[in-house]
Amino acid sequence: MGDVSSSGRVARVVVLSLGLVVASAACEGSDEVIGSGRGAQEDGGGDGTCPAFVPGTNMLGETWTDDPEAAADTAAVVQTIGDVVMGVEVVLTELGAACDALTLATGGATSPPSDGATAEDTQRRCDDAVRTLATWKASASIETAVVSPPSCDVPGGVARCLETCTDDPTCDPFCTSAAIWHAPCSPAVIELTVAGSGSPEQLEAVPAIEAAYGRVAAANERATLVMEHASTLTGTSASGACVLGLVDSLEASVDGAETANTTVLAVFAAIGL
Repeated sequence: MGDVSSSGRVARVVVLSLGLVVASAACEGSDEVIGSGRGAQEDGGGDGTCPAFVPGTNMLGETWTDDPEAAADTAAVVQTIGDVVMGVEVVLTELGAACDALTLATGGATSPPSDGATAEDTQRRCDDAVRTLATWKASASIETAVVSPPSCDVPGGVARCLETCTDDPTCDPFCTSAAIWHAPCSPAVIELTVAGSGSPEQLEAVPAIEAAYGRVAAANERATLVMEHASTLTGTSASGACVLGLVDSLEASVDGAETANTTVLAVFAAIGL
């Protein structure tokens, strides 16, 4: 048995205890400490209306607060939240597609994904993969070995981002933050050995199963990268009711990452990793 994560672990959610501090103008400058975000809007008065917040875009040049001394820090916090939201969406998209490939490789049928990358839909697709894999394995003994772990090319992600971000002084910090979802992630290489009474059909399916599992591991590696990026919010501060309203977006992404983590563990266990 091997480890398919180059960091030696699966993605762990670290955002629930961020301690991000937002000074809300709606509360006469009082500090609101945001942990998981639950109840923060009720306490802080943020209306959640933040039309300039568009994950997947450069938001560093937007005005997020009337406090000039907090402007740069607040923009950096908003950008990080946006990139975490986008990163989790990419993870769920990649993981769902990888699980569909695994289902097809083990003789199952897939159903169309829902609109958008949701944690629930990704979990459903991966649950299908685990079930079809169990049926595929029923009459054979499977041994699994990891040849090489997955990897995400963060510098390559920065370079890919900079190809589309030009003539803007904020491109460098934006692309450094956005690299988590721009970065190309190479799949793990695993080797399955079918022993016992494996049928010809089972043997023929092995390469496709190996490839699908490699993609699951790559999605997990990106999830780790995204959550490590989210951890940089620890101890940071921001100003403005609009930013306070973004807590729900961050919380939803944390929940999505938790679901992805649980799903990946189930898929790894099914194959014996």
